[in-house]
Amino acid sequence: MPDGGDAPYIEAPRNGSTVDMGIASVNSSSPVTVQLSVRGRNIESTVSVEVGGNDSECFSVNRRELTADEVNNGTTVELAYRSSVVGSHEAVLEISGGGLKSPIIVNLKGQAIDDFVALPAKDITKNSFVAVWTPKSEATDYELNVWYDDYSSSVPEKDILDVTFSSKPDSWDLWRGILLLNRENYD
Repeated sequence: MPDGGDAPYIEAPRNGSTVDMGIASVNSSSPVTVQLSVRGRNIESTVSVEVGGNDSECFSVNRRELTADEVNNGTTVELAYRSSVVGSHEAVLEISGGGLKSPIIVNLKGQAIDDFVALPAKDITKNSFVAVWTPKSEATDYELNVWYDDYSSSVPEKDILDVTFSSKPDSWDLWRGILLLNRENYD
């Protein structure tokens, strides 16, 4: 708590912290998004949330104003990153107002690529997961191999799925770099 007492301050995010937005494909119209918690104490009025800096056009925030109650009780804003230019990009998120003595500055960074990259799976359950990758502009088809290895025995890994495709297979729920695989379809 800065300056003690009842002075307004932001607990999260920390001043000078960095949010790494990760990797985005220049071939995708969908941005990479991150949820950011904003929480303060003794905030007296509306708080502004603005993106600025060198590559600010690559970043956005879904809400530019937060009420004092929202910040004092803790809320979430969504940050988005997208670029049509390959390279590393940096900007800052400035949180100000509400009686704060000085703005809170959060560094934003992201990398835009034009290459195929397998990204970490999402929504992992016992029988399914969402496979995520970046699309490649010259790709005409993809090969996906999913295998299982329990690492607890000498039994070799088991192929669950090995497919090459140039259009979305009927058993897949999504397309364009994200797909839901349900293991029950391939046993």
